[in-house]
Amino acid sequence: MHLAYAEACIVLLESLMHVLIEKQLVSKTELLNAVESAMDTKKAMEDAHWHETIAPLAAGVLAQLGNSLRALPDRPVV
Repeated sequence: MHLAYAEACIVLLESLMHVLIEKQLVSKTELLNAVESAMDTKKAMEDAHWHETIAPLAAGVLAQLGNSLRALPDRPVV
């Protein structure tokens, strides 16, 4: 059951990020930087043996989120 909540949260987060970009409220670059920073943190946690089972999985989820954002068309900042 808890995995369903986690998946729903990620899908909602991804959808909201897409809306923010489409409405030009936040740039794609800004959101990608935030996602990449979170990925780096999770990779560092794995390297430090903190949450070494969950951290690489979380980094993978964040990588998928980043790929989804990269697939969006670039929009000029207004």
